[in-house]
Amino acid sequence: MQTFTNPGKKSGGRPRPTMRDVAALARVSVTTVSRVINGEPGVSAHLALRVGAAIEQLNYRHNLTASSLRRADGRSATIGVVLEYIANPFDSMLHRAIEEFAIKRGVLVLGGSVEEDEVRERELIAALASRRVDGLVIMPAGHDHSYLLNERIAGMPMVFLDRPPAFLDADTVMTDNLEGVRRGVRHLVSHGHKRIGYIGDLLTITTAQLRVEGYRAELQAQGIDLSRLTADLYATP
Repeated sequence: MQTFTNPGKKSGGRPRPTMRDVAALARVSVTTVSRVINGEPGVSAHLALRVGAAIEQLNYRHNLTASSLRRADGRSATIGVVLEYIANPFDSMLHRAIEEFAIKRGVLVLGGSVEEDEVRERELIAALASRRVDGLVIMPAGHDHSYLLNERIAGMPMVFLDRPPAFLDADTVMTDNLEGVRRGVRHLVSHGHKRIGYIGDLLTITTAQLRVEGYRAELQAQGIDLSRLTADLYATP
């Protein structure tokens, strides 16, 4: 195989412009550049414009990793989002909503999928925590989250999404799955339907369990015999 190279480009690539390069072009101190980049007070509008013009001319990109190492609070301006499967329409919508909210606040979202695998969940969260994310949003696959106690003690904020944690006290944002299905059944009954089927997910998933409970509870409340309904559905060709 023949390889073509760009004769105008060095093999190591062009070095990225640094904060010192920006300061030299704008004819200001590195401290002034740092204040402008981090939105700190103490810089006149005239100097801020010069720094901004130099940043644009050099196509400078601030090194957030290095910056976080120098920050006293140790924040990385990142959050980890652990979902069931990001390609799933529901999960991708959640990821997009979180990302929209975060990016407006200068926070990057690092996402991953657990695919109903408890081991993968632990590995993914460990990887995100080792990268010092500032917080975690978790749609859990596991059934024991006591392994996160050390992260909690270390001050890691975390919110569970769609499913509650087990053996861990944490904030949770959930849909009312049980009542939602009950309302759906009531709606169908109000339109004269009596043979109402249910298609769900694995009963090892908390949300699926709640939906089945809601389905059965509302059929009973409406006086519909579930056992007879099940027999009729299986008998239908």
